[in-house]
This record gives sequence, C-alpha cells and structure tokens, in this order.
Amino acid sequence: MKKDTRHRRALSYAEAMYAAAAEKGAEDAVFKDMQIIAAAIEKDKNILKYFSNPLWKLEDKRKAAREIIARRERNEMTLACLTIVGQNNRFTDLEFILREFENVYYSKKNIAKVDVQSAIKLSREQNKRLRKNLEKLFEKKVVVKYTIQPEILGGLLIQCGSYRIDDSIKGKIDRLEMSMKGLK
Repeated sequence: MKKDTRHRRALSYAEAMYAAAAEKGAEDAVFKDMQIIAAAIEKDKNILKYFSNPLWKLEDKRKAAREIIARRERNEMTLACLTIVGQNNRFTDLEFILREFENVYYSKKNIAKVDVQSAIKLSREQNKRLRKNLEKLFEKKVVVKYTIQPEILGGLLIQCGSYRIDDSIKGKIDRLEMSMKGLK
C-alpha cells in the first residue's frame, strides 16, 4: 500500500475524530487521551500488534484501550473514536491516526509544533526565552519537543514543519567546510 493512501486515510480519520470530539466540546480531553495512547504505543510496540490482531474481539480491544488511559479520568468520546477505528478494521493505522490527530489538533488550536535538538539539556531560563522567541517568530503558541543530540556539539537545531534553523556548532562547521571547498 502506498504511503500517501495510508496518510490520507489516517488524516480523514483524525479529522473526523476531531470534528466529533469538538462537537461534544471534548477535543482537549480526547487529545490528552490520544497522547497517553501514543506514548504507551511508543513505549511498547506490542500494544500496536495487539490492536492490529484480527483474532481479538473489538470489545476486548476497547477494554485494553480503557486500561491504557485508565490512569486519569478518560473521556468516553475517546473510546467511541477508537471503536469506530476498530469496527472499520483500521487498528493497523492507529499509530498514523494518532499522529495525524495531533497535527489536526495543533492546527485547529493554532499551535506550532517545534522540534528542538541541543547538545545538552537547556536550563529553565533558556527554555523560557526560547519558547518566547519561538512564539514571537511563529506568531502562535508553540509546543516544543526537545531531543538531546550530543553530536551537534552545541547550539540548537530547530525544526517546525519545513522551516529549519541550524544554529548548531556542527552545522556551522559543515557550512564552513563547504565554503572552503568552494561548494557554497
């Protein structure tokens, strides 16, 4: 199956799930539940295999989803959305649907998702200043995902969609090397 087809299908499910949740005023609660499920899948890929297994009954999968999000007060709308995914035998696309749901949620809430790589963990003050500058740059609230990448040596590598800022020491060295070779 082509990646585009899977992506379009996941996006259509995510948009429908968001619309259904928004209609009930539950989009924030469903988003939090979806984040919990996505984190559980990231931690244990066997969960995805379980949900994708056609031998397991839909009701058993609903119970499993309930258990995953049971650590907090879950929203019944989340379970209704997952039931529809299961009834249509789309649990194999669940990881993609969750990712697209996050994208739809951020888009509807006017939030920019920003990936930041740094060689070391940023201090609380650095984090605060960075967030403030990113919100000013993108003119919207930002959600920042930090990744520690010692190989960038220092500085930051910032990515938001197709927008990229490479202010890492490694990036500067690479650009200097290319300039010295006459490639830039």
